Amino acid sequence: MKINTRREVVNLSALDWQDQRFCTSFFPDLTGLKRSVQTIGLVTPPLVKKTGDGRFQIISGWRRLFVLREMRQNQFEAAVAADNIPDTDLLQLVLYENMSLRNFNFFDKAMIIANLEKRFQLDENQIVKQYLPILNLGNNPRWLNLAREISQFPAAVQEAFSRESLSSELIGFLSGLTDEEKIQLTQTVTLLHLGKNRQKELSFLLSDLLRMRNLSFPELMAQDSLRQILQDEKLTYSQKTTKFFTELKQQRFPVYTKTLRNIQNFIRSLKLPHNAELQHSPFFESEWFTFQFRFRNQAEFGNVVKTLQRLNKENKISRLIDLIENDIPDSKKNAQ
Repeated sequence: MKINTRREVVNLSALDWQDQRFCTSFFPDLTGLKRSVQTIGLVTPPLVKKTGDGRFQIISGWRRLFVLREMRQNQFEAAVAADNIPDTDLLQLVLYENMSLRNFNFFDKAMIIANLEKRFQLDENQIVKQYLPILNLGNNPRWLNLAREISQFPAAVQEAFSRESLSSELIGFLSGLTDEEKIQLTQTVTLLHLGKNRQKELSFLLSDLLRMRNLSFPELMAQDSLRQILQDEKLTYSQKTTKFFTELKQQRFPVYTKTLRNIQNFIRSLKLPHNAELQHSPFFESEWFTFQFRFRNQAEFGNVVKTLQRLNKENKISRLIDLIENDIPDSKKNAQ
């Protein structure tokens, strides 16, 4: 898409920074771009449009202009769009230009959609049919609801989404929290360096725990067991993550946790050789156990065989099975 422009030297003070209808840069990291501008200047002039009050509306080049403002530069050469160009044409130009230069993450796309609805006053049908395809989102109206939710989140939470510290897996859970709780959860996820899968797991665990125990999110997080894990400076973030999720799972699956602890203690009491291992199925979802061992010679092999004979003679395996059945009558319902 080509539009008529003219070159003009514009004062930064003449820009209308409050009008962000065309902005597609949210919480940008300007470090690399600033270094580039300081070294070689502006390669491509920002696109602006003159308004009725003599000021200039920023169309594209927001990140470059942010850098110039940080550098306290007074003037820059701009491409000034003709007055008769419709805003919708300029908007499509901005979107196509940005899509060709960089990849929008889901937060960027959600905020752009929110702008289309809020600042351009476009109707839902027009956004879905005309603009979602430009953003490579097909025609899924779900994005409209997503954009509406994210646009209402506190700035600290939005910035975490922009940095991709938070994933879309948490949006549903976040929507049910107060602004203060959203920020608290964001800080927790950031502290633990949780990836997408871990965030998805966290949303399920928290949702279940709050519902089952009739707690608010702050009440849950105020528990000493969780608070001490997060505040322990001796732990690495990966160690904190492991301990944090273990504590949540123990609270979410109390029957399973109790049974698992009993089974592990019982297996340790069997005093198996170092080269042998007895395992139950994950979450006791199957009746099958696995016994495996390695050996380097006849002596090691014979030692394992003698151990199996001893366990059989002492009916240890029957006791192990009874232990599971007594704790979980139906082992496939361990999540209750």
